[in-house]
This record gives sequence, structure tokens and C-alpha cells, in this order.
Amino acid sequence: MTKRAQGGLAARIVRVTFTVGVLTVAAAMGVASFSAYRLSVEKAASRDLLAVQVVEDRVESTLTRVVSVADAVSGRLSVTRDDTESVSDVEAVLRENKNLFKAAYVTRANGQIVTAVSPVAGTGVRALPAFDRARQGVDGFFLLPPETPGDRQLWFTRAGIRKGGASYLIVVRVDAAFLDDLVRTIESSLPGRAVVVLDGEDNILAASAEGRGLRLAGARWTASGSSTGRVTARLADGSPMQGHYSDLKGLPGVQWRLVIAESAGIAVRDTLRAVAPSLAILIVGGSGALFALWASSRRLAHPLRVLERTARSAAAGSYVKQLAADRDDEIGRVAGAFNLVALRLNALQDLSQLLASASQLDQVLDRILSAMGHIVGPGAAAIYLLNEEGTLLVPVRTRGIDLAGVFPLSADVKGWLGGTLSTAEPADITGGAERLAAELPGIEGSHSGALAAPLLVGDEPMGVVVVLRDSQDPVTDAEREMVRTFSAQAAVAVNNSRLFKEERDSRRVAEALRAVAEELVRPEGLEVALSAVRGIVQEALGAPFVAIVPLDPKVFGLEKYEPGLRGRDIVEAARQAQLLGGGDAVMMRRSDRPAVDRLLDEFDGEKLIVAPIALDREYGAVMVAVLAQSVVHRDPLTIARAFADEVALALENAYFYERAVTRAANLETIFRISQAVGSSLQVNVVLNRVLDVVQKILEADAVALLSFDTRKKELTTAMARGSVPASVLHLNVGPGEDLPGRVFSSTEPVAVRDLHASMKGVAGAAADNDLRSLLAVPLLARGRSIGVLMVFSATAGAFDSEDMNVLQTFASQAALALDTARLYSREHDVATILQQSIIPEALPQFPELVTSSVYQPAGSDTEIGGDYYDLFRAKDAAIWFSIADVCGKGVHAATKTTMIKFAVRALVAAGLTPAGVVSEVNRMTTESGVASDIVTLWVGRYDPSLRSLAWANGGHPPGLLRHPDGSIERLVTTGPLLGAAADAPFDEFETPLNVGDSIILYTDGVTEAREGKSFFGEERVSEFFAARHDSLTLAADLLDEVRAYAQGDLRDDVAILSVVIQDSTAKSTAEMREGTVE
Repeated sequence: MTKRAQGGLAARIVRVTFTVGVLTVAAAMGVASFSAYRLSVEKAASRDLLAVQVVEDRVESTLTRVVSVADAVSGRLSVTRDDTESVSDVEAVLRENKNLFKAAYVTRANGQIVTAVSPVAGTGVRALPAFDRARQGVDGFFLLPPETPGDRQLWFTRAGIRKGGASYLIVVRVDAAFLDDLVRTIESSLPGRAVVVLDGEDNILAASAEGRGLRLAGARWTASGSSTGRVTARLADGSPMQGHYSDLKGLPGVQWRLVIAESAGIAVRDTLRAVAPSLAILIVGGSGALFALWASSRRLAHPLRVLERTARSAAAGSYVKQLAADRDDEIGRVAGAFNLVALRLNALQDLSQLLASASQLDQVLDRILSAMGHIVGPGAAAIYLLNEEGTLLVPVRTRGIDLAGVFPLSADVKGWLGGTLSTAEPADITGGAERLAAELPGIEGSHSGALAAPLLVGDEPMGVVVVLRDSQDPVTDAEREMVRTFSAQAAVAVNNSRLFKEERDSRRVAEALRAVAEELVRPEGLEVALSAVRGIVQEALGAPFVAIVPLDPKVFGLEKYEPGLRGRDIVEAARQAQLLGGGDAVMMRRSDRPAVDRLLDEFDGEKLIVAPIALDREYGAVMVAVLAQSVVHRDPLTIARAFADEVALALENAYFYERAVTRAANLETIFRISQAVGSSLQVNVVLNRVLDVVQKILEADAVALLSFDTRKKELTTAMARGSVPASVLHLNVGPGEDLPGRVFSSTEPVAVRDLHASMKGVAGAAADNDLRSLLAVPLLARGRSIGVLMVFSATAGAFDSEDMNVLQTFASQAALALDTARLYSREHDVATILQQSIIPEALPQFPELVTSSVYQPAGSDTEIGGDYYDLFRAKDAAIWFSIADVCGKGVHAATKTTMIKFAVRALVAAGLTPAGVVSEVNRMTTESGVASDIVTLWVGRYDPSLRSLAWANGGHPPGLLRHPDGSIERLVTTGPLLGAAADAPFDEFETPLNVGDSIILYTDGVTEAREGKSFFGEERVSEFFAARHDSLTLAADLLDEVRAYAQGDLRDDVAILSVVIQDSTAKSTAEMREGTVE
């Protein structure tokens, strides 16, 4: 494919003219600039060469004068015989040319000064380097290294001057300032030049400001003659410089180089200044010419541009405006021809674009009528579309009053309009108003003819477009072709709009299904979710009423309700739908079904969709939707089925979730209640709790627990709740007898769903008492059956397998708790007898002491502990008191404590000391017990005659001794815990006592009493003991203090014994109390 040139005609003309003009101007300016540049370069070179020559001449002239003065001095010395005269002449010559010198000497060869002008101060002539040079016979100029920066020493020497037999030398220091003056002169004459004078070793003798920044070390020297040439160098900032140089070689000892350079851009700037006026004139003139050419070209090509834009706009589907055709040239004729095409192209192109982009059927129909008016002219028009069944042509859109009342037509009608559907060509009818009225029933007005265009998509007819015509002119071929083309596009647009509607409906249904799924998984609950789903389904179907009714709300955890008339109608409609559709959704119309008709009448509906949801399952439900007459859906049943499937899945999940929640709740309840049941060790309490829990969980009307009597070998009713038959209340059956006996023997549960009076034994008695269902499970504890638990309900089939599982689970826990309570009851009776032998009901009274004691077991369900205290008098009149704490509870601890109590008394009777008693008890405990049997023991012996106390303490909390002055003394531990090591040593301490001294002994239940994580501790005991207390209530007061601190039951047993020393001569209790109260 050939690539088309870009741009317009006017642009091309301007571009070519501009290019030619620019090239011409560029060529002229190039030649002029080149000539001006060459001229500028030559001028600059001439100036530089002239300046070099001037500098060279001035330097040679100055140095030549120095040589001439030396020649004159030499002549005066050689021709004058009189020394005085010759010296006078020499001085005259030197003074006459004094401006050339800084210092001048005429000496003999041995250094004797003949004469001197401006000699160097402080320096003899012989010390001058120039003098040595002269004595060596060297003539000419030479430079000495400067003593200070910038101090150039230019010297001239002359030797070999003889007069008579003597030799004379001339030593002159030339004033080099003339070089600086010369450089400044050149610099002021030629601004911007770099002027440099170099010696033979490229040292700078003089330089201008620019010249001092010139880098000559890397300069490029290009010779153009024996002593001249060009030089290229750079300044310190990198700027390029170029110029000329000249070498001075004509004078003895002088090998200098003169350099003059200028910036490399001077020539270019001079060139630009030279050609700038001409260039400005060319640019201004050329721009004016180009603008005039551009304006004339634009005007010439403007109609072509308009034509191009209009044609491209038409190709893109835009409306085409007519062009101005007022010119008589070729462009005017082209515009006129284009206008003829635009008249027809506008309507077709504009409308086809609108039809292809329309997605709403109403908009498509309006635009079809508008386009037909553009194509065949304005007039009444109508669009007929086939209905869903394809049997009728229904007028869906009309324009003009003459067709506003047309009727639907049969698609099979013979004639002009019906025949149009079978062909793809437009049909033109003429023949007057009568024929039109026959073909188009309901038409009004008088019309000469009509044009009908079929709407076909492929071979499938969709409808007809009819346009009435009042003109007598027949339809031209061009109009017919345009109508045919347009009608094909219109049919596609109508079909697309229908597809768009179906796609929108499908998307709306999909979004509704997604919304239903989201609602059904929300945590708000099933009832709230179903309410939201009803609203979503109602909106999706456009239904005035939608209901979702679970047949048994209880299985979903919902409140059971009594349905009204509408609810009963819905359930009845679901049953009828189940029969009609076999479980599938069905659509019902008005018929002889009263339930359906009532629902349709209530909501002014035309159809009723009934979708059964798992009616054969426990979680069955039904969804109904009333469809109004104005609601049109292609397949509402499919939509209803989709919603019903979502709801069915949610109901199934809710059903199983509710079952799981109920089971978990029951198990948790059983667990917690089992703990509560097992927390008591009293048989009657356990029995009451068991029956209360079972009746509550299973909502039973009666509960009975039968216990097995091992002595009588029979089951008897231990306890009952509810409306239990009298025969069951006093039941006595053996294993294997009647229903309870069989359950007890087989250890298998039994469920009876329907009790009736014909049954025997317990079942018949329950039926006679209006009980209809029964559950019986064995009570199994530690692998043996100990009884039977029976549950009754007045409702047949009230208990299911889940209830049986729950009852069995609880029964196993309850049996264990009941068996444990019975075992404890028997053990408690034994331990109580032992405890009574350990803790005396009252302490013995001794005149030497005032005593008090208290014992409090831990918790509230037991009185058996391992703490004890004792007080007795020995044969030697000494009073012994002891206190001990045995690890553990129950019969074992009580037995151990009894052994220790009577062992202590026996050992005292045998004459052992307190340390001996504790040591022997430790040995006995270690040898007779196990490693975990730990005992703490405090034993004290009070001698009333000496009033002294001796004690030994085996790991027990220290006793406290309070003196009358309020000071507290600790009766410390004298050895380790008992039972750890048989040979453990135990010390014995002794302390004197006085009347009024108080001793308090206690077990660790006092100090280890807790308030949160804080212990009561020994420090609080000391603080309590230090206060004033009645000696007769000291022990009880301390226990009250401990209870108040713990704020509840104590965690460990508490035993407290207090002893107050008194005068043995006291006569009465009142006097004893008065003498011992602090």
C-alpha cells in the first residue's frame, strides 16, 4: 500500500517556497559570512604582525642604543691619551644616556673602577656576576635570575678595550622597564590582545594582563619564516587564543621571542558584526514574503480542507453539513457534488451510528422512526414487532396521529404487510386510502401510499417499519436501497437491545444471588437473613409478595409460631406444588385451588411461583412469589429455582449448625453441671442435682433414679421428680426384672417412643399416668452398674437419638459423682470417730494456766483433717502441750494424727525430754510411712515449780511468747520436718516464764491463709498477738481475724492453742481472768 503524503496543499506550497527561500538566503549568507570572516582574519593578522614588528623595532632600537653607548665609551677610552680627559668623556657619554641604565661601570681588568654612574648600593663591582662575565671576555646582553619576583636584571658587558698596556671593561645594567612600557602601549592600542616577551628559556620578561594568563608551555608554534610564525595557546580558564610571534636574534646575547595573541572568537564576532545588517534585512524581507505566500495558499486551499474534514466526519459517522458552493471553479463544482451525496449520507450514517450504540429498546425505536423520516421524508410511521410467541405483529412505537390507533395484526395475515416479513426487500404500496385501511386496521387520514421495511436478523423476522407517504412520486431505487440497508441495521439494533436487556436481567439476578449468599452467611441469625433474602428475591422478580416459610422453625433454633390463614395457604400451595412438580418449582395460575387463588387475590397477582425446598427433610421449607401482570421475565421459574437452591443450602447449613450448637451446648452444660454435681460429697445433694439437671435439659415431665441396694440385691427408687406414678415411687425390683431391672443387668439403654396401657410393669404404669414416651439408661461407675435413671414425657416420640446420647453422657458423670459421694459417706463416718479421739471436746483445766483452743477444718464439706493439739499433766506435775500438722486429708491423715498424739503421750510417760519426744516421733514416722508423709510437730514442757518452758520444734511454725511488757519472743524451730530422715538431730531450747506471759501455737493454715496472692503471714500473727486480748478467747479471736482476711473458706486446716501463765493460788475464774487480762 502506497504511503500517503502528510499535510495539506497550502502547507505544501508554503513548505516548498519556504525551503527554497531559506536555502537561497542561507547560501548568500554563507558566502557573505565566509568572505567577511576571511577579511576579519586577515585584518586581525595584519594588526598582530604590525604590533609584533613595532615591538621588535622598539626593542632592537633600545638595545642598539645600549650597544652604541658601549661603542662610544670604548672609543673614548682608546683614542684619548689623557686618563683624566678620557674618564671625563666617558662620564659625559654615560650621563647623557643615563635613561638607558640602572647602573654603569667602567673598570680596569683588576676591578678598579675608572668611573661609575648609579652604582649598585652596597655591592662592589667585583661581586657582580656581570663583572666575572666581562673579565672572561664575553660581550653582549645577558639576564640574571631576579632577586625578587618581577625584578628582571638585564646586563650588558664589553671587554677587550685597551689603552696603552691596560685593559678596560664596561659593565652596564640596562633599565628593562622599557619592555613594560612597550607592552602597555600595545595593550592600549589593541585591547583584548595578549602581549608577551620571552627570553631564550621561555621565561616571561614582560607581559600584558591577558598575556600573564597565557599557557605557553603547551602552545603550538607554527613557523612561517626563519624568525616568525603563528602560535595557538589557551588561557588559564581554557579559552583558546591564537596570534603571531617573532624572534629577536640580531644582537649579541639576545634570543628573545615576541608573542601577540587574541581570542579565537574575535574573528567570528567581527564577522557577525559585519553581516548582521544584511542578515536582518534578508530575514525581515523573507518573512514578509513567506507570510504573504502562506496567506494566499491558505485561502486557495481552504475549501479543500473543509471538504476533507466534512468527508472524514461523515466517514466517522458524524452529521455532515453542506459546503458553500458559490465558486465557479473546479473546487466549487466539487463542493456542489459533495452536497448531493451529503443529503442522503447524513441520515443513514448518523442514524446507523446511533442505532449501533443504543442499548435501550425504547431509544432504538425512537431513533428508527427519526431516521426513516430523514431517508424518505417526514410523515406518520409505526413499528410493528412480533410477540414472544411469534403470532402477532404488535405496534410498539408510532409517530403521527394517523397511526396512533393501529391494532395488532396476525403474523399469518395475507397481504402487503404480512408478505413483507418473508422477504428482505422493502415493499411500496399504492392504491389509496382504502387499501391502506384494509392493510393497516386503525389508520386515519388520507394517504397515497406507504413504504414497509422488514426487520430481519439473518432469516429470523423481528417486525416491520411502516412509513406513510403523501407524495405521488414513486420510491426511487436509491431510497429503496437506503431503506433496505437501514432496516437491516435497525433489526440488528433491536436485537442487540433485547440481548442487552437479557444480559442486564441476568446480571441483576446474579447480583441478587450473590447478595442472597452474603446475607445467608452473615452472623445476625437465620431469621434476619431470611427476611433480607425475601426483600432481595422480591426486588429481583419484581414481585409484590415473596415468602420463605420453614415448616418446622424449631429445628433452626427459631421460635415456633402458629401460622395464620396466609401461612396455611402457603403450606397448602407447597403441597400441591409437590404433587404437580414432583419437588420442582412450578408456576400456578388462577384455577380451582382456593389457597392459590387467595394468595393471588390478596396481592393482585397473575401467577404464583411455588418452589418447595427439601420438603422430605427435617429442614424443609417453601418459597412462594406472586408475580404481577406488568412483570415480564423470560424464565422466572429458573430464577426462582436458583434462589430456592441458595436458600436450601443455607437452611441445611443452619439445621446442621443448630444441631451442632445444641449438642455443644448440651455437652458444655453437662460438663459444667457434672462439675457442680461432683462438687458435693453428700448423697442427697448429688441426687437432687442429678434429677434437676436431667429434667431441665430434656424438658421431661417426670424423672426417677433407682439405686441398687447391695445388701437386699434389688433396685429401689432413691428419688423422683414430676408426675411419677405411685408404683414407681415405691418400686422394688431385682436385676433382670421389669424394664429397669433389664437395663440394670444389660447395662444397655432403652427408649420407648409410644407408651400405652397394654404394656406391663413400669411402662404400663407410666401410660396410665398420661406419660407417652420413656428413656432409661444405666448408671455405670467404675465398671459396675449402681442404678438406673428413667426420664418420662407426656408427648409421644418426645426423645430422639440425640436426647439419648445426652442422657447417657450425663448419666455416666452423675453415676461417678453419686458413687463417690457414697464412698465418702462411709469414709467420713470412720474418720469422724478418729477425729473425735484426736481433738478433745474441752481442754483440761490446770490452776497454773489459762488455756483456749480452736480447730477449723478447710472447706465446707469435710470435718476430717491432719491438724491436732494436746494438753496434759505428766506424773512429775509438769504440764505438756503439743501441736502438729500431718500432710493430707481423710482417714489416712486422721489415723496418722492419732498415732502421733498417743505416741507423744507414751514417750512423755517414758520420761523423754521434748527433744527426745520429737526425735523418736520422727524415727517412727520415717520408718512406718512413705516419703510423702510429712509431719510438723511442736512439743513443750512447762515446769510450774521453776516456771520454765523447754521445747523442741520439728519444722512447725514458731510459737510466739508475749511478755507482760508487750514484747514478743519467737519459740523458734529446733529441727527439720518429721519423716524426711530418721536420724535427723533436734535441739531443745528453754526459756523462763512469769505470771502474765502468754504463748500461742498454731498450724500453717493460719499463716498461709490468702487474700488473692497475699498471705496472712507470721507478721500479722505477731501484730495480732501484741494487742490486748482476753486470754479465754485468744484462739477464737485469732481465727476470726484469719477468716476476715481470707474472705471465705480457708484453704487449709487451722489449729490454734493459747496458754497464759497465772498464779496457781487463784481462787476463782473471775479472779484468774482479772489477773491475766493485759
